[in-house]
Amino acid sequence: MTQLAITAEFLESLGRLPRKLQKKVREFTRKFSDNPKSSAINYEKIYDVADDRVRTVRIDQQYRAVVLHPNEGDIHVMLWVDNHDEAMAWASKKQFAINPETQAFQIFSPSDAETVLKSLPAKNPDSHDVCRLFDGRTDKALESLGVPGVLLPAVRALISLDDLKAISPHLPVDAAEALFWLAEGLPVEEIREAFSEPHTDVEPTLDKALVSAHSRRRLVKIKSVDELERILDAPLEHWRVFLHPAQRRLVEMNCSGPTLVTGGAGTGKTVVAVHRAKHLAANVFTGESDRILFTTFTANLAEAISRQLDSICGPERSRIEVVHLDQLARRMLGHQDVGIASNAELMHCWDLATDHDCPFTATELQNEWQNACEVHSVTSEIEYLRMSRIGMSRPLNRFERRQVWKAFESFQKNLDARNLREWSSVLVEAIQKSSSSHVPKYRSVIIDESQDFNALGWKLIRSLTPAGDNDLFLVGDPCQRIYGIAVSFLECGIDVHDRVFPLRINYRTTEEIRDWAVTSFVGEGLKDIVGSPFAIESIHERSLLTGPMPEVIVCNSKQDELNLYRNLIPQLLDVFAAEEIVVCARAKWILKEFCKLFHEMDQHYKVLEQLNDETANGIRLATMHRIKGLEFRCVLIASANEGIVPRKFDGKADDTALLEQHFRRERALLYVATTRARERVVITSSGKPSSLLQTVHSAVVCPRVVSETYNFQ
Repeated sequence: MTQLAITAEFLESLGRLPRKLQKKVREFTRKFSDNPKSSAINYEKIYDVADDRVRTVRIDQQYRAVVLHPNEGDIHVMLWVDNHDEAMAWASKKQFAINPETQAFQIFSPSDAETVLKSLPAKNPDSHDVCRLFDGRTDKALESLGVPGVLLPAVRALISLDDLKAISPHLPVDAAEALFWLAEGLPVEEIREAFSEPHTDVEPTLDKALVSAHSRRRLVKIKSVDELERILDAPLEHWRVFLHPAQRRLVEMNCSGPTLVTGGAGTGKTVVAVHRAKHLAANVFTGESDRILFTTFTANLAEAISRQLDSICGPERSRIEVVHLDQLARRMLGHQDVGIASNAELMHCWDLATDHDCPFTATELQNEWQNACEVHSVTSEIEYLRMSRIGMSRPLNRFERRQVWKAFESFQKNLDARNLREWSSVLVEAIQKSSSSHVPKYRSVIIDESQDFNALGWKLIRSLTPAGDNDLFLVGDPCQRIYGIAVSFLECGIDVHDRVFPLRINYRTTEEIRDWAVTSFVGEGLKDIVGSPFAIESIHERSLLTGPMPEVIVCNSKQDELNLYRNLIPQLLDVFAAEEIVVCARAKWILKEFCKLFHEMDQHYKVLEQLNDETANGIRLATMHRIKGLEFRCVLIASANEGIVPRKFDGKADDTALLEQHFRRERALLYVATTRARERVVITSSGKPSSLLQTVHSAVVCPRVVSETYNFQ
């Protein structure tokens, strides 16, 4: 097999091709790895290029791949694949080099960078008022962050973040990333520590770059035909192949106790968690009886993570158990079919528990039980009368507490009469069983979507592994808290101390979508994963991808909105494959309207109930909750009307604490849905649009009002 390396750019360009073309590229790459000099491949040198090592190879009559020919050694690098003319244009101005400071394999275009600079709004270079973005930074400092010397004049000319954003597609990815952090005030040393490798005087070579953590974020050497097959079969799932140096450091570090990794949607938290599980099983806890638990909040995510581990693990996979929390607790108790009350059954029992003497409504009673009694393991009236309720919705005197406890007892009797159990009682029993065991079951537990776990869930997790090195590894995003509430880790026996590490690079979506999505949290009183207050403005995250702003379209009626989609969908299908598009909504009844619409349009669709079957044909239909953990090139959020998004609050209007909690979850749900998109977001409504939309970039995204149809182009 010919020595072959593949860049992230190659996989990105491959992922944009139609599926039939992707199959041709996969077949070609296998042939190329067997014999790059085969006459059928048309391995040709091209001229008028910035780098004379560039070659092209024929995929078919229309498509070409771009390859970097080795001047020394025999490693061929697959760089890009596209239509003939587009492939030639991409290759003509690109330069390829191993950066001596960072050891990163870099792709950049000085001529394109210069062209962009000339197109920026003119500024008087002699004006004393002009303050350039990197004034005060030495060339040596910029080069230490990975900026090639040939690009220093262009970088020196930048005046604003907008200028940097405009030029960044033509800079090396790693250098652009470092420059954004530098422009936002991060110290050079901190950036260098996160993104660079120790400087060496040895001449950089491709062989050395392939073992560099910095290069391996964008370049991978293929070790076998099987590995080549796995990579090419899922070109957009870069996490299988590439890890940022900051991610790799988290994956491989030795932790002296519980460790928390935070980051917004698309920053690679699950990537880190999955690779962490593999690393621990393969390199740390290697005994035959050493088991790793990977748990998350929902069954869908657990299934997806299990498949991801299948794709990257070797024999150690048999010692990594993936299970969502509910299934874990049921299994620990030895009965899978516990009679757990549904939400509707719970609310009915709470309704029956209220009477004229109770100071709370059914919803308020449930909130008091979950957030006061369950969190603090209160099991008796005496404990409830004595406990502190600081932070609860409103104060209660001693008499009112007695009335509330009577309602709690009535609620439990209502459940018992129906042979039902509340889920929390299952968790309590599982905790008791786990805590009484003298032999902990797992050497380490890894937790994804940690923002949604409640206090009982954390207490169960803490009981499953002994405290010590590499015991708990948590990842989460407080902005995606759509199920749970913020809890104190310390009260659950988990102390992350100073072992909290943020991820700051968004790999999924564009900067326009990321920025739009987080804006609704500006000024909000948020709590982080460990229950401490924080402001969204304090989080320095950035996507290096760019694209169109999310678009809000307001229709005059429901029929107008459906007509909009009748016109919009065919236009989107000219750009995206059907399975790369999802129409999501807050409620299932809305999806039924789209099922009917797509039947009328003779448009294939797939309603997502369990896992997203990537082999199924058709546009995806799903609730906003269901698409959590998934990603699509295009996300359409339908019927974002007031009263639907956010869902109507069913508590007392004067209960500000519950009301704020409700709106915070609904705001998080909109954030989750929006950030599933890689490239395009369209949000539609009929009648009065959601108040959540009116708070998001109202000065930038002006809702369009349509009556019948809308031309998406």
